[in-house]
Amino acid sequence: MKRLIWMIPVLIVMHNVEEAVSVLFIGSTVMLPDPLQRLVGNITVTQFMLALSLVTFLSLSLYALYLMLPEKKIFLRLMFLMQSTMFINVFSHLGGIVITNRYVPGLATALLLNLPFSVYFAIGCIREGLVSKREIIAYLAGAVIVHSVGILVLMRIAGWLVHKVGSA
Repeated sequence: MKRLIWMIPVLIVMHNVEEAVSVLFIGSTVMLPDPLQRLVGNITVTQFMLALSLVTFLSLSLYALYLMLPEKKIFLRLMFLMQSTMFINVFSHLGGIVITNRYVPGLATALLLNLPFSVYFAIGCIREGLVSKREIIAYLAGAVIVHSVGILVLMRIAGWLVHKVGSA
């Protein structure tokens, strides 16, 4: 399964491109549930695009570190956590459908690419002894935290950066 790790950042890029293009065509950002909306405020298209860019950069950077330092197990673990987070992200898109009763940006790649790859990758990693079932559960628990807190932090950082650059 290590031979498929390159797909993790590729699928993240594809997913983020779908989200970006969808937001540009729809003309608004993804609607968040009210409690989250109160925490991050109104998300502008520019802020959303910047947050997507930061996630894309982070995923590509972690993959580059994994390639450059393969002996460092931390980068392999971060790749597993990244993919686990993309798996959890699928469910946020499904929740978005329930909340908005319509297509939400990123839904197609979440369901058609990230969901099946996540399941295939996890099963393959367990079979090859790269991770145990218990570790998968730990990665998924960590991914729930990374996804929920990560969205809030990224939107706040992106909002701050947009404000700073816009007022400069």
